Amino acid sequence: MKLFLHVGMGKTGTSSIQNALKSAETVLNEQGVHYLGMWFDIVDPKYKGIQGVRDIMVSGEENLQAAADVIVQRMEQVKAKTGCETFIFSNEDLFGHVVRVGPLIRALAAKVDLTLILYVRDIQSWLPSAYVQWAIRHKELPGPIRPFREEALRWMPHYRALSVWQREFGEYLKFRKFDKGVDVVEDFAATVGVNIPKLEKRMLERAENAELLLRALYNNRFPGEVFPGRFDNFVLSQARQPVPEMRDVVGRYLDFDGVEKLIEPFGEELKQVAADIGLDFLGGTSKTGSAPDVDELRNRVVDYLIDIVLSQSVQMQHIARRIKTLEDKLAD
Repeated sequence: MKLFLHVGMGKTGTSSIQNALKSAETVLNEQGVHYLGMWFDIVDPKYKGIQGVRDIMVSGEENLQAAADVIVQRMEQVKAKTGCETFIFSNEDLFGHVVRVGPLIRALAAKVDLTLILYVRDIQSWLPSAYVQWAIRHKELPGPIRPFREEALRWMPHYRALSVWQREFGEYLKFRKFDKGVDVVEDFAATVGVNIPKLEKRMLERAENAELLLRALYNNRFPGEVFPGRFDNFVLSQARQPVPEMRDVVGRYLDFDGVEKLIEPFGEELKQVAADIGLDFLGGTSKTGSAPDVDELRNRVVDYLIDIVLSQSVQMQHIARRIKTLEDKLAD
């Protein structure tokens, strides 16, 4: 049996690859390929999710070797049921555990035909992307979010880890270059030797700067680690519509230029109406004008929003006091 273990790096299209693999499970099975997923709950349900990866990586050499046995058993079960002989497991968090993951990888390599796939991105573009992901979207460290130039220094060792991966696991390893001009799902499929249908939408596209700024301000209100879902669930609705540009909204709703052209096709009819009622409503000299200045309007909207937020803050204080009073009464 073959096992392709996709180990990162993060911010190299890993979410797109994982989503494509998940969406193409039926197509993959038809090619004799099975996607094992991205979490270690295939070993034990307690190892599901990001924390599960952290936990299994510090569980010790014997436990990691035992985990390899469970993964291989799972592969054998799937093979017996579906006939699949090629398997894929993808988790970019493994990249940061190059020292601890050794017992798992070596135990797997002793039992199956193992290939590690590791994507590498130009550091100039990777550092800002990593900062947005692990300092702003997912605030990993306690305390306030540090400035980019400070935080970027924390990420430099990631590139040193590439040499460790090569030294420790070079015989199993395939390095691939991630580039914005390359379809990473297509490249991954070619590397594995399978056909994976293209996704209609890229995963984890970079948010607008306005949203990132709000997310940073929100996450800074909490002293500890903050996962992206906290902001998503309590500030942004998952089903929300895209935030429109102020310029587009102004152009759509507040641009009254060209009224004369709108009236022109009805000119004769309107003249007749004016004659019928003996009142001229067609000779006005006032002009509606074009759309208001976008920057001035945006500043004025901010004035309104500040007033609204402060008013709501006062109201929430009153509500909090009333709730506290009710809680005290219930406690008595």
